[in-house]
Amino acid sequence: MRIFDLDSWNEVFDTISRNKKRSVFTALGVVWGTFMLIILLGVGNGFALLFRSNVNNLVSNSILLYSGTTSMPWNGLQSGRFIEFDKKDVMEISGMQGIDGVMYLSPQKFGEIVYDNNTYDGMTLFGTTERVKDILSLKPVYGRLLNGIDDSRSRRVCIIPIQYAESITDNPEELIGKSIVCEGISIVIAGIYEKYNNTLSFSLNSRTLYMPYSTYTALYGKGEDKINIMIADVDRKYDSEEMEKKAKEILAANHDVNPEDKEAIYSLSLSFVFDKVNGFFDGFKFLVWVVGLGSLLAGVVGINNILLIVVRERRQEIGVRRAIGAKPSSIMGQIIAESCVMTIAAGMIGLMLAIAVTMLLDKYLLPQFTDGSMSYFLDRPLTFQLAPGYAMLCMGIIVIMSVVIGILPARKALAIKAIDALREE
Repeated sequence: MRIFDLDSWNEVFDTISRNKKRSVFTALGVVWGTFMLIILLGVGNGFALLFRSNVNNLVSNSILLYSGTTSMPWNGLQSGRFIEFDKKDVMEISGMQGIDGVMYLSPQKFGEIVYDNNTYDGMTLFGTTERVKDILSLKPVYGRLLNGIDDSRSRRVCIIPIQYAESITDNPEELIGKSIVCEGISIVIAGIYEKYNNTLSFSLNSRTLYMPYSTYTALYGKGEDKINIMIADVDRKYDSEEMEKKAKEILAANHDVNPEDKEAIYSLSLSFVFDKVNGFFDGFKFLVWVVGLGSLLAGVVGINNILLIVVRERRQEIGVRRAIGAKPSSIMGQIIAESCVMTIAAGMIGLMLAIAVTMLLDKYLLPQFTDGSMSYFLDRPLTFQLAPGYAMLCMGIIVIMSVVIGILPARKALAIKAIDALREE
Protein backbone atom coordinates (compact mmCIF):
# COMPACT_ATOMS: atom_id res chain seq x y z
CA MET A 1 0.00 0.00 0.00
CA ARG A 2 1.29 3.42 -0.99
CA ILE A 3 0.85 6.18 1.56
CA PHE A 4 -0.29 8.80 -0.97
CA ASP A 5 -2.54 6.46 -2.94
CA LEU A 6 -6.06 7.87 -2.54
CA ASP A 7 -7.73 4.70 -3.81
CA SER A 8 -5.96 2.62 -1.14
CA TRP A 9 -7.15 4.92 1.63
CA ASN A 10 -10.69 4.90 0.26
CA GLU A 11 -10.55 1.13 0.46
CA VAL A 12 -9.32 1.28 4.05
CA PHE A 13 -12.17 3.55 5.15
CA ASP A 14 -14.68 1.52 3.15
CA THR A 15 -13.60 -1.66 4.95
CA ILE A 16 -13.91 0.00 8.37
CA SER A 17 -17.33 1.46 7.57
CA ARG A 18 -18.84 -1.81 6.35
CA ASN A 19 -19.77 -2.68 9.91
CA LYS A 20 -20.03 0.68 11.65
CA LYS A 21 -21.37 -0.60 14.96
CA ARG A 22 -18.63 -3.18 15.30
CA SER A 23 -15.94 -0.64 14.45
CA VAL A 24 -17.33 1.94 16.89
CA PHE A 25 -17.70 -0.45 19.83
CA THR A 26 -14.25 -1.88 19.18
CA ALA A 27 -12.69 1.59 19.10
CA LEU A 28 -14.41 2.50 22.37
CA GLY A 29 -11.94 0.23 24.18
CA VAL A 30 -9.02 2.33 22.93
CA VAL A 31 -10.92 5.56 23.63
CA TRP A 32 -11.47 4.48 27.24
CA GLY A 33 -7.90 3.23 27.66
CA THR A 34 -6.43 6.49 26.34
CA PHE A 35 -8.86 8.54 28.42
CA MET A 36 -7.95 6.68 31.61
CA LEU A 37 -4.20 6.90 30.94
CA ILE A 38 -4.29 10.67 30.36
CA ILE A 39 -6.64 11.34 33.27
CA LEU A 40 -4.64 9.25 35.74
CA LEU A 41 -1.34 10.79 34.68
CA GLY A 42 -2.77 14.32 34.79
CA VAL A 43 -4.41 13.95 38.19
CA GLY A 44 -1.37 12.16 39.61
CA ASN A 45 1.01 14.86 38.40
CA GLY A 46 -1.41 17.52 39.62
CA PHE A 47 -1.46 16.20 43.16
CA ALA A 48 2.33 15.81 43.14
CA LEU A 49 2.60 19.43 42.04
CA LEU A 50 0.11 20.41 44.73
CA PHE A 51 2.35 18.79 47.33
CA ARG A 52 5.45 20.51 46.00
CA SER A 53 3.61 23.83 46.05
CA ASN A 54 3.38 23.42 49.83
CA VAL A 55 7.13 22.91 50.13
CA ASN A 56 9.66 25.47 49.03
CA ASN A 57 13.28 24.46 48.52
CA LEU A 58 14.44 26.05 51.75
CA VAL A 59 12.10 24.12 54.02
CA SER A 60 12.53 20.75 52.33
CA ASN A 61 16.12 20.37 53.55
CA SER A 62 15.67 21.69 57.08
CA ILE A 63 15.61 20.09 60.50
CA LEU A 64 13.02 20.92 63.11
CA LEU A 65 14.12 20.98 66.77
CA TYR A 66 11.71 21.54 69.63
CA SER A 67 11.89 21.07 73.35
CA GLY A 68 10.20 18.47 75.51
CA THR A 69 10.39 17.04 79.03
CA THR A 70 13.14 14.74 80.26
CA SER A 71 12.10 11.17 80.93
CA MET A 72 15.44 9.93 82.31
CA PRO A 73 17.67 11.24 85.16
CA TRP A 74 21.15 12.47 84.22
CA ASN A 75 24.14 13.86 86.14
CA GLY A 76 22.19 13.93 89.39
CA LEU A 77 19.22 15.71 87.83
CA GLN A 78 15.78 14.18 88.10
CA SER A 79 13.52 13.34 85.18
CA GLY A 80 10.50 15.53 84.42
CA ARG A 81 12.48 18.70 83.68
CA PHE A 82 11.07 20.87 80.89
CA ILE A 83 13.78 21.85 78.43
CA GLU A 84 13.85 25.36 76.98
CA PHE A 85 16.35 26.38 74.36
CA ASP A 86 18.10 29.77 74.46
CA LYS A 87 20.27 32.05 72.36
CA LYS A 88 23.37 30.03 73.24
CA ASP A 89 21.80 27.01 71.59
CA VAL A 90 20.93 29.08 68.52
CA MET A 91 24.50 30.36 68.24
CA GLU A 92 26.01 26.88 68.51
CA ILE A 93 23.60 25.32 66.02
CA SER A 94 24.14 28.25 63.63
CA GLY A 95 27.89 27.75 63.89
CA MET A 96 27.77 24.12 62.82
CA GLN A 97 29.43 23.41 59.50
CA GLY A 98 26.67 22.71 57.01
CA ILE A 99 24.04 24.91 58.68
CA ASP A 100 23.05 27.93 56.59
CA GLY A 101 20.93 29.61 59.25
CA VAL A 102 18.48 29.10 62.09
CA MET A 103 14.97 30.47 62.53
CA TYR A 104 13.56 30.28 66.05
CA LEU A 105 10.28 30.92 67.81
CA SER A 106 9.58 32.01 71.36
CA PRO A 107 7.06 30.19 73.56
CA GLN A 108 3.61 30.99 72.21
CA LYS A 109 1.30 33.37 74.03
CA PHE A 110 -2.45 33.00 73.87
CA GLY A 111 -4.86 35.79 74.54
CA GLU A 112 -6.88 38.60 73.05
CA ILE A 113 -6.23 41.92 71.44
CA VAL A 114 -8.06 45.22 71.71
CA TYR A 115 -8.52 47.51 68.74
CA ASP A 116 -10.69 50.62 68.67
CA ASN A 117 -12.20 49.66 72.05
CA ASN A 118 -13.29 46.26 70.68
CA THR A 119 -11.90 42.96 71.95
CA TYR A 120 -10.93 40.09 69.63
CA ASP A 121 -9.96 36.77 71.20
CA GLY A 122 -8.32 33.61 69.92
CA MET A 123 -4.96 35.28 69.23
CA THR A 124 -1.63 33.41 69.30
CA LEU A 125 1.58 35.44 69.50
CA PHE A 126 5.16 34.38 68.72
CA GLY A 127 8.43 36.23 68.91
CA THR A 128 10.62 35.32 65.95
CA THR A 129 13.19 36.49 63.41
CA GLU A 130 12.91 37.86 59.89
CA ARG A 131 13.63 34.38 58.52
CA VAL A 132 10.11 33.35 59.44
CA LYS A 133 8.94 34.67 56.07
CA ASP A 134 11.16 32.13 54.26
CA ILE A 135 10.59 29.14 56.52
CA LEU A 136 6.82 29.53 56.81
CA SER A 137 6.46 31.14 53.38
CA LEU A 138 4.74 34.35 54.34
CA LYS A 139 3.92 36.96 51.74
CA PRO A 140 2.85 40.53 52.55
CA VAL A 141 -0.66 41.47 51.49
CA TYR A 142 -0.51 44.97 52.97
CA GLY A 143 2.43 46.71 54.57
CA ARG A 144 5.60 44.70 55.14
CA LEU A 145 7.01 41.69 56.98
CA LEU A 146 9.47 41.65 59.89
CA ASN A 147 13.09 42.58 59.19
CA GLY A 148 16.42 42.52 60.97
CA ILE A 149 16.19 46.15 62.06
CA ASP A 150 12.95 45.42 63.91
CA ASP A 151 14.75 42.78 65.97
CA SER A 152 17.95 44.73 66.55
CA ARG A 153 16.02 47.80 67.75
CA SER A 154 13.32 45.83 69.58
CA ARG A 155 10.59 47.67 67.75
CA ARG A 156 7.05 47.25 69.08
CA VAL A 157 5.63 46.04 65.79
CA CYS A 158 3.86 42.89 64.67
CA ILE A 159 2.40 41.29 61.57
CA ILE A 160 -1.02 39.68 61.52
CA PRO A 161 -2.70 37.20 59.13
CA ILE A 162 -5.16 38.49 56.56
CA GLN A 163 -7.96 36.31 57.98
CA TYR A 164 -7.61 37.87 61.43
CA ALA A 165 -7.40 41.36 59.94
CA GLU A 166 -10.62 40.76 58.00
CA SER A 167 -12.36 39.73 61.23
CA ILE A 168 -11.44 43.12 62.68
CA THR A 169 -12.40 45.36 59.77
CA ASP A 170 -13.86 45.17 56.27
CA ASN A 171 -10.89 47.19 55.02
CA PRO A 172 -7.76 45.42 56.36
CA GLU A 173 -5.39 47.89 54.71
CA GLU A 174 -6.49 50.60 57.12
CA LEU A 175 -4.90 48.62 59.99
CA ILE A 176 -1.36 49.29 58.73
CA GLY A 177 0.34 51.67 61.15
CA LYS A 178 -2.47 51.38 63.69
CA SER A 179 -1.95 50.11 67.24
CA ILE A 180 -3.48 47.11 68.94
CA VAL A 181 -3.30 46.35 72.65
CA CYS A 182 -2.18 42.95 73.88
CA GLU A 183 -2.19 42.47 77.66
CA GLY A 184 -2.05 46.20 78.22
CA ILE A 185 0.86 46.74 75.81
CA SER A 186 0.41 48.77 72.65
CA ILE A 187 1.87 47.25 69.47
CA VAL A 188 1.87 48.73 65.95
CA ILE A 189 0.71 46.62 63.02
CA ALA A 190 3.52 46.78 60.45
CA GLY A 191 2.04 44.35 57.96
CA ILE A 192 -0.67 41.92 57.06
CA TYR A 193 0.50 38.60 55.65
CA GLU A 194 -0.82 35.57 53.85
CA LYS A 195 0.64 32.10 54.33
CA TYR A 196 1.33 30.08 51.20
CA ASN A 197 3.13 27.11 52.66
CA ASN A 198 1.03 24.77 54.80
CA THR A 199 3.79 22.25 55.39
CA LEU A 200 4.88 23.79 58.69
CA SER A 201 2.36 25.18 61.15
CA PHE A 202 2.83 25.75 64.84
CA SER A 203 -0.61 27.13 65.60
CA LEU A 204 -3.83 28.13 63.87
CA ASN A 205 -2.53 30.03 60.84
CA SER A 206 -5.50 32.37 60.62
CA ARG A 207 -4.90 33.75 64.16
CA THR A 208 -1.10 33.75 64.53
CA LEU A 209 0.68 37.07 65.10
CA TYR A 210 4.47 37.46 64.84
CA MET A 211 6.66 40.14 66.42
CA PRO A 212 10.47 40.60 66.71
CA TYR A 213 11.98 38.08 69.11
CA SER A 214 13.85 40.76 71.07
CA THR A 215 10.62 42.72 71.52
CA TYR A 216 8.73 39.65 72.68
CA THR A 217 11.49 38.82 75.17
CA ALA A 218 11.49 42.33 76.61
CA LEU A 219 7.69 42.65 76.81
CA TYR A 220 6.46 39.16 77.63
CA GLY A 221 9.49 36.99 78.31
CA LYS A 222 10.73 38.78 81.45
CA GLY A 223 13.99 39.46 79.65
CA GLU A 224 14.84 35.75 79.40
CA ASP A 225 15.89 34.24 76.09
CA LYS A 226 13.47 31.33 75.95
CA ILE A 227 13.06 29.44 72.72
CA ASN A 228 10.72 26.54 72.09
CA ILE A 229 11.31 25.77 68.44
CA MET A 230 14.28 26.02 66.10
CA ILE A 231 14.40 25.30 62.39
CA ALA A 232 17.90 24.89 60.97
CA ASP A 233 18.53 25.14 57.23
CA VAL A 234 20.94 22.44 56.10
CA ASP A 235 23.25 22.97 53.14
CA ARG A 236 22.27 20.50 50.42
CA LYS A 237 25.85 19.25 50.31
CA TYR A 238 25.31 17.73 53.76
CA ASP A 239 23.13 14.88 54.94
CA SER A 240 20.27 16.41 56.92
CA GLU A 241 19.76 13.30 59.07
CA GLU A 242 23.41 13.34 60.13
CA MET A 243 23.15 17.06 60.89
CA GLU A 244 20.01 16.37 62.92
CA LYS A 245 21.90 13.85 65.04
CA LYS A 246 24.79 16.27 65.67
CA ALA A 247 22.42 19.12 66.59
CA LYS A 248 20.65 16.95 69.16
CA GLU A 249 23.98 15.98 70.70
CA ILE A 250 24.87 19.67 71.12
CA LEU A 251 21.50 20.48 72.71
CA ALA A 252 21.66 17.45 75.00
CA ALA A 253 25.10 18.51 76.25
CA ASN A 254 23.98 22.12 76.78
CA HIS A 255 20.99 21.11 78.92
CA ASP A 256 22.36 18.08 80.81
CA VAL A 257 20.11 15.62 79.03
CA ASN A 258 20.75 11.90 78.84
CA PRO A 259 21.82 11.19 75.22
CA GLU A 260 19.44 8.22 75.24
CA ASP A 261 16.47 10.33 76.35
CA LYS A 262 14.18 10.56 73.31
CA GLU A 263 11.53 12.73 74.95
CA ALA A 264 13.65 15.65 76.11
CA ILE A 265 14.52 16.99 72.66
CA TYR A 266 12.37 16.21 69.67
CA SER A 267 13.61 16.54 66.12
CA LEU A 268 12.45 15.91 62.60
CA SER A 269 14.40 15.87 59.36
CA LEU A 270 12.03 17.41 56.86
CA SER A 271 14.02 16.07 53.91
CA PHE A 272 13.42 12.54 55.22
CA VAL A 273 9.68 13.18 55.29
CA PHE A 274 9.64 14.77 51.86
CA ASP A 275 11.75 11.97 50.37
CA LYS A 276 9.21 9.46 51.64
CA VAL A 277 6.33 11.44 50.18
CA ASN A 278 8.14 11.88 46.87
CA GLY A 279 8.80 8.14 46.88
CA PHE A 280 5.07 7.60 47.30
CA PHE A 281 4.34 9.81 44.30
CA ASP A 282 6.95 7.96 42.22
CA GLY A 283 5.28 4.67 43.13
CA PHE A 284 1.88 6.15 42.39
CA LYS A 285 3.09 7.35 38.99
CA PHE A 286 4.40 3.85 38.19
CA LEU A 287 1.06 2.36 39.23
CA VAL A 288 -0.75 4.88 37.03
CA TRP A 289 1.33 3.86 34.03
CA VAL A 290 0.64 0.17 34.70
CA VAL A 291 -3.12 0.67 35.10
CA GLY A 292 -3.37 3.14 32.21
CA LEU A 293 -1.31 1.08 29.80
CA GLY A 294 -3.23 -2.02 30.88
CA SER A 295 -6.54 -0.31 30.00
CA LEU A 296 -5.09 0.86 26.69
CA LEU A 297 -3.69 -2.57 25.91
CA ALA A 298 -7.08 -4.17 26.55
CA GLY A 299 -8.65 -1.83 23.98
CA VAL A 300 -5.88 -2.47 21.47
CA VAL A 301 -6.26 -6.24 21.83
CA GLY A 302 -9.94 -5.79 21.02
CA ILE A 303 -9.01 -4.11 17.73
CA ASN A 304 -6.55 -6.91 17.03
CA ASN A 305 -9.27 -9.53 17.50
CA ILE A 306 -11.69 -7.64 15.25
CA LEU A 307 -9.06 -7.38 12.53
CA LEU A 308 -8.51 -11.14 12.71
CA ILE A 309 -12.26 -11.59 12.18
CA VAL A 310 -12.21 -9.10 9.29
CA VAL A 311 -9.37 -11.03 7.65
CA ARG A 312 -11.38 -14.22 8.00
CA GLU A 313 -14.43 -12.59 6.44
CA ARG A 314 -12.37 -11.27 3.53
CA ARG A 315 -10.58 -14.51 2.68
CA GLN A 316 -12.08 -14.69 -0.80
CA GLU A 317 -11.38 -11.02 -1.51
CA ILE A 318 -7.78 -11.43 -0.38
CA GLY A 319 -7.48 -14.64 -2.42
CA VAL A 320 -8.70 -12.88 -5.56
CA ARG A 321 -6.22 -10.06 -4.97
CA ARG A 322 -3.42 -12.58 -4.52
CA ALA A 323 -4.51 -14.42 -7.68
CA ILE A 324 -4.39 -11.28 -9.85
CA GLY A 325 -0.94 -10.38 -8.62
CA ALA A 326 -1.35 -8.14 -5.59
CA LYS A 327 1.96 -7.73 -3.81
CA PRO A 328 2.24 -9.04 -0.21
CA SER A 329 3.34 -5.56 0.91
CA SER A 330 0.11 -4.10 -0.51
CA ILE A 331 -2.11 -6.54 1.38
CA MET A 332 -0.08 -6.25 4.59
CA GLY A 333 0.03 -2.46 4.33
CA GLN A 334 -3.75 -2.21 4.00
CA ILE A 335 -4.38 -4.32 7.12
CA ILE A 336 -1.85 -2.31 9.15
CA ALA A 337 -3.37 0.93 7.81
CA GLU A 338 -6.83 -0.18 9.00
CA SER A 339 -5.34 -0.93 12.42
CA CYS A 340 -3.61 2.48 12.58
CA VAL A 341 -6.70 4.41 11.47
CA MET A 342 -8.96 2.79 14.07
CA THR A 343 -6.43 2.94 16.93
CA ILE A 344 -5.07 6.44 16.33
CA ALA A 345 -8.54 7.92 15.71
CA ALA A 346 -9.81 6.33 18.93
CA GLY A 347 -6.70 7.51 20.77
CA MET A 348 -7.21 11.09 19.60
CA ILE A 349 -10.83 11.03 20.75
CA GLY A 350 -9.78 9.66 24.15
CA LEU A 351 -7.07 12.33 24.39
CA MET A 352 -9.48 15.18 23.60
CA LEU A 353 -12.05 13.87 26.09
CA ALA A 354 -9.35 13.62 28.77
CA ILE A 355 -8.19 17.20 28.09
CA ALA A 356 -11.78 18.43 28.37
CA VAL A 357 -12.27 16.61 31.69
CA THR A 358 -8.98 17.88 33.16
CA MET A 359 -9.98 21.42 32.21
CA LEU A 360 -13.19 20.92 34.18
CA LEU A 361 -11.19 19.51 37.10
CA ASP A 362 -8.98 22.61 37.04
CA LYS A 363 -12.04 24.81 37.10
CA TYR A 364 -14.17 23.03 39.69
CA LEU A 365 -12.00 20.58 41.69
CA LEU A 366 -8.70 22.44 42.04
CA PRO A 367 -10.26 25.37 43.95
CA GLN A 368 -11.36 22.85 46.60
CA PHE A 369 -7.68 22.23 47.43
CA THR A 370 -6.29 25.70 46.89
CA ASP A 371 -7.35 29.24 46.17
CA GLY A 372 -4.98 29.35 43.23
CA SER A 373 -2.13 30.94 45.16
CA MET A 374 -0.46 27.65 46.00
CA SER A 375 1.65 27.92 42.86
CA TYR A 376 3.50 30.87 44.39
CA PHE A 377 6.66 28.75 44.80
CA LEU A 378 6.29 26.83 41.54
CA ASP A 379 7.92 27.50 38.18
CA ARG A 380 4.72 26.51 36.35
CA PRO A 381 0.98 26.80 37.01
CA LEU A 382 -0.75 24.34 39.27
CA THR A 383 -2.96 22.18 37.05
CA PHE A 384 -4.40 18.69 36.53
CA GLN A 385 -3.78 18.94 32.80
CA LEU A 386 -1.05 16.71 31.45
CA ALA A 387 2.08 18.35 30.11
CA PRO A 388 2.33 18.31 26.27
CA GLY A 389 5.39 16.07 26.43
CA TYR A 390 3.47 13.35 28.28
CA ALA A 391 0.54 13.66 25.86
CA MET A 392 2.89 13.24 22.89
CA LEU A 393 4.49 10.23 24.59
CA CYS A 394 1.06 8.63 25.07
CA MET A 395 0.15 9.21 21.44
CA GLY A 396 3.51 7.79 20.38
CA ILE A 397 2.75 4.64 22.37
CA ILE A 398 -0.65 4.41 20.68
CA VAL A 399 0.92 4.74 17.21
CA ILE A 400 3.44 1.98 17.99
CA MET A 401 0.69 -0.25 19.36
CA SER A 402 -1.45 0.35 16.27
CA VAL A 403 1.35 -0.89 14.02
CA VAL A 404 2.20 -3.87 16.25
CA ILE A 405 -1.38 -5.13 16.55
CA GLY A 406 -1.84 -4.87 12.78
CA ILE A 407 1.08 -7.17 12.08
CA LEU A 408 -0.59 -10.41 13.26
CA PRO A 409 -3.78 -9.99 11.17
CA ALA A 410 -1.61 -8.90 8.23
CA ARG A 411 0.49 -12.05 8.53
CA LYS A 412 -2.71 -14.09 8.68
CA ALA A 413 -3.83 -12.40 5.46
CA LEU A 414 -0.52 -13.20 3.77
CA ALA A 415 -0.86 -16.86 4.81
CA ILE A 416 -4.08 -17.17 2.80
CA LYS A 417 -3.52 -19.18 -0.39
CA ALA A 418 -5.38 -17.93 -3.41
CA ILE A 419 -6.54 -21.37 -4.55
CA ASP A 420 -7.91 -22.27 -1.10
CA ALA A 421 -9.69 -18.96 -0.71
CA LEU A 422 -11.37 -19.23 -4.12
CA ARG A 423 -12.72 -22.71 -3.34
CA GLU A 424 -14.62 -21.48 -0.30
CA GLU A 425 -18.33 -20.76 -0.53
